[in-house]
Amino acid sequence: MREKMIMTPGPTTINEEVRKEMANPITNPDLDLSFFDFYKETSESLARLLHTKNEVLILSGEGILGLEAACASLIEPGDKVLCIDNGFLEEDLEILLICMVENVNTFLLIIESLWIF
Repeated sequence: MREKMIMTPGPTTINEEVRKEMANPITNPDLDLSFFDFYKETSESLARLLHTKNEVLILSGEGILGLEAACASLIEPGDKVLCIDNGFLEEDLEILLICMVENVNTFLLIIESLWIF
């Protein structure tokens, strides 16, 4: 019988090869020289895949890290930012934006909407 693929946030089925690899000792990527090579090769492969000559950065963290990086890259002094609160996860982005715009003289408009959890 074929194993079902679960495509939800979790729990998920893990490939047997991945499970075996995860049984190996884990090193600290900040100190492991082989990780630097792996990261560089992976970034270069992604750059080729995306057809860009720009530097490709791989972020490792929760989803809010990607939002923070995007906001930091896009928001400039004097910009007007609209944040539509559409759920409980939006509160993290709202807090992030409030902290970010205080330092760059930016206008932030937050629209709160009624939502049901």
